[in-house]
Amino acid sequence: MAGSNDRSQNFSSSKSKVKFDFTTVRTRVIPILKRVQVGDYPAKIGRTYGWGKQHVSYYLNKLQKAGLICRKKRSTAVFFELTLRGQNFLGSCEGVLFGSGVFRLEKVQYRYPILAEGLLPSDFRRVEMQNWTALLGLEQGVKVRHTSRSWIVHVETLYGRSSGELFTLSKNLADRVAKGLMVKYGCRLSEGEICRGHEIAIDDPVASYLAGTSQ
Repeated sequence: MAGSNDRSQNFSSSKSKVKFDFTTVRTRVIPILKRVQVGDYPAKIGRTYGWGKQHVSYYLNKLQKAGLICRKKRSTAVFFELTLRGQNFLGSCEGVLFGSGVFRLEKVQYRYPILAEGLLPSDFRRVEMQNWTALLGLEQGVKVRHTSRSWIVHVETLYGRSSGELFTLSKNLADRVAKGLMVKYGCRLSEGEICRGHEIAIDDPVASYLAGTSQ
């Protein structure tokens, strides 16, 4: 029986008595810690993974009690940061010590061609483009645009430790928004495709600091 308990790979805090089983660590703890590590705020974490506000808050509270993250307030916004214990825990789970660089994916748009038009949103802002008009609004907190031929989802800037991870996250987020549009407005959309113009870069705070001191 002792061996089976070891294999469960529970992570616990003796003071808080917070425990996470192996499945929870893989599907909730590590993903949230990764988002906290790159500076995402709670609402953005929820949008990235398609989780509700209460769901994210529940795990953030547990991680804070476990001593893996700490709460920080910037102006009127609440953020979280990894504690030293959280950094060590995430590093051990990943099996590699990350460098200082963080990948940044921005200006990402996914186009979903309209197969069958549904109701048009009445509360969207009408925007005049070149020779045509588009409707601009929000769906699930994400900016979306309706044209005569497609729905376009504008994914906000994402940060992560690899470009592949970021493209996967952005596509999953856009697909969830597109599904919400179909349910809400009764339209049918084709498979989404990424638009041109997206940018991938690496933010390296150490390099930026050294560049600033060398001037």
